[in-house]
Amino acid sequence: MSNPNKDGDWISQFASNMKLTDRPTLSKAITYLESTLERDESIAQKIVELCWPYQKESVVIGVSGPPGVGKSTFINQLGKYLLAKNQKMAVLSIDPSSSLTGGSILGDKTRMHDLANHPHCYIRPSSSLNSLGGVNPSTREVILLLKAFGFHYIFVESVGVGQSESDLASMVDWFWLLVAPGQGDDLQGMKRGVIELADVVLINKCDSTHMGSAEQTFLHYQMSGQLNHGSKNASIYKISSTSDQGLSPLVNHFENSVDSLKLFDEKNHLLDNRKRQQQIWVKKIVEKKYLSRLNNFWEKQSSKMDFSKNPAISASEIYEELISTKGKIGR
Repeated sequence: MSNPNKDGDWISQFASNMKLTDRPTLSKAITYLESTLERDESIAQKIVELCWPYQKESVVIGVSGPPGVGKSTFINQLGKYLLAKNQKMAVLSIDPSSSLTGGSILGDKTRMHDLANHPHCYIRPSSSLNSLGGVNPSTREVILLLKAFGFHYIFVESVGVGQSESDLASMVDWFWLLVAPGQGDDLQGMKRGVIELADVVLINKCDSTHMGSAEQTFLHYQMSGQLNHGSKNASIYKISSTSDQGLSPLVNHFENSVDSLKLFDEKNHLLDNRKRQQQIWVKKIVEKKYLSRLNNFWEKQSSKMDFSKNPAISASEIYEELISTKGKIGR
């Protein structure tokens, strides 16, 4: 997608357009950040550098749950409440990508019909690009961009529940897990690590036809020791995104929690959480750069391998060669 001359002109105007929160500029910047083309990497890095000083104190919420549990419908309902209070919100909706074509349907926007055309809401569907973390590989950078553009609330809707959802939890202030009522094996069916990460568990679809099973599921989660965080338990709510049932207590909890996030003192968990986010982000960047060089090193070494040897011996020899390079991998 790159044209060096046009890209240079666009970058030179980016900072001023960012201050004006220009939507076309935002969309194009996300396209650069999510690009897998090597020639776009320098543009993406420049966008991050320009955005860094302009970050606002946005609240970032990760929403996960099994396919079909109603994540998009829930965000649509909660979003209407936030927009009615004159808040700016953004939604990053991650869809699974095809293992054959790499493309994805990107259909979640159609289920957020009340938000899609609102002037204070920005919805960006993205492909997971087969990333194992339930998010796009560039989601952290896109969150930074949205913070710089002044969005008060940023929702990240993940692909779905899996062990690797910990990637999403590591980049948000809250991790919300949606589950459906009447699934007696849901604690066993989901990965335990995902449940332990949840700050809030939302039992969705609790309308009149599911009330009995919803209560049973509520008690199931409430009594489960798997929700223990050491010093606290996840908050559990019964809601119905289609009828707004149960959303009022959740909204009250949400507002109180947002107020507590603004208290930046040594006891505020947000400070420690964001320090961890920064550490993980740096680690991911280092891993990416290191793995790129490691792959180059492997391509050179694998051509010299003696495949008649025991693989463990060959691997040990390559490892010894690897550590002897002392940082010169791939150079």
